[in-house]
Amino acid sequence: MQYEQVVGVGEYLASCAMKTLAERIGGCGRAVVFNTLGYARDGIAFVDQPNLPAGQRLAVHDDDGSELPTQTTHDGRLCCMAKNVPAKGWKCFGLSTTGAPAAVAAPFDGRVFENGALKVTFDENYNITSLIEKAGGNELIPAGQLGNRLVAFEDKPFNHQAWDIKMYYREKYWYVDDVQSADVIEAGPVRTVLRVARKFQHSTIRQDFIFYPAGTRIDVDYEVDWKDKEICLKCDYPVDVNAERATFDIQFGSLERVTHENSSWDFAQFEVCGHKWADLSDNGFGLSVLNDCKYGWTVKENRIMPTLLRAPNGHYGAQDIEVHKFTYAIYPHAGRVCESDVVRQGYGLNVPLRAVIAEPGEGTLPAAYSLVSADRDNIIIETVKKAEDSNSIIIRMYECWNRKTVTNISFGGKVKRLWECDLMEENDVLLDSAALVFKPFEIKTIKVEF
Repeated sequence: MQYEQVVGVGEYLASCAMKTLAERIGGCGRAVVFNTLGYARDGIAFVDQPNLPAGQRLAVHDDDGSELPTQTTHDGRLCCMAKNVPAKGWKCFGLSTTGAPAAVAAPFDGRVFENGALKVTFDENYNITSLIEKAGGNELIPAGQLGNRLVAFEDKPFNHQAWDIKMYYREKYWYVDDVQSADVIEAGPVRTVLRVARKFQHSTIRQDFIFYPAGTRIDVDYEVDWKDKEICLKCDYPVDVNAERATFDIQFGSLERVTHENSSWDFAQFEVCGHKWADLSDNGFGLSVLNDCKYGWTVKENRIMPTLLRAPNGHYGAQDIEVHKFTYAIYPHAGRVCESDVVRQGYGLNVPLRAVIAEPGEGTLPAAYSLVSADRDNIIIETVKKAEDSNSIIIRMYECWNRKTVTNISFGGKVKRLWECDLMEENDVLLDSAALVFKPFEIKTIKVEF
């Protein structure tokens, strides 16, 4: 089965499950927003736009009756800023129609975007000249340098073209500054979207910069129609911090690599693997770059340079040719990386809220529900699944910041019995309570019988 088929089947099954649950929520003729992550969160949820009379728009209401920010996206969907959606659960939001127009919360004036937490300034080629985290007055971009600048490197390894990037690739490069157009395609109370179209040789690159009325995160959606071979495309984020080491997300934790090249071992780390984010921070502030599907990074000399794509000219000459869609996010933050919200931001980018519009039903499920949650931010609930050999529920968690931590786990139902087990779901140890002690970076698996 091909990747697209797997994704299609997964989306179909998820949609069926959400619809079934929504229909069983008592009296819910509303939007039901689902949160599959292990902590309560605010976030944007998208639903298909229902047909409404001319001049009318859909309004979404929280459980206290207040109207939440909503707008119609450029592709015709409805997006809403959902508030406090429970961990591993759902929440219902009321719906109504209104003729009042939606206000633009934080507009983009052509070169500058500013909200209460962030100010970003672009040059004429829509590279970032200034990125200010306003809480601490911190300028992230070093003077005279440009952030979020696309750089195309000549990529001709001697062998193993599909696997290897050689250290000499940095010797020849081109900046991708050929801007074909730049337009604001969406503006409202939820987000403002700036679309920038670029050209490089035979390829086209579309960047959608997504700005939000609150917070410091900027999302950048890419659609790249790539036609050029033996090129490694990267994006350059110089960061004005004093950081000897960079931090990279990996499964169940993070790792560090040096940012200098003082030895041959340090020099050999010119390309490092990382999953959802990479970060450069000192004790005052820092910058994280998040991503949803790209896992190669160069972080040297206080620059974060993720690898967007390559096009080796090997045995299969069409590798990486044609259309790519992916997302990066720029996340300035105060304090050290372990004091920031980057882990949750990375999960939020990769696992968005999901929503359906439900007809009124006669079910008994509550309007808001959380299956499981932890009371410490550094305890990540990674997996919830049915046990392999019983009807119990398996919950897998880990500690993300290298700290010994005591946490209490809460459940959305009466627990009959609770065990701690290993990763193979064996060697069960009966627990007296849901108070758990995690060692630094420890993974724990518990088995729950409701």
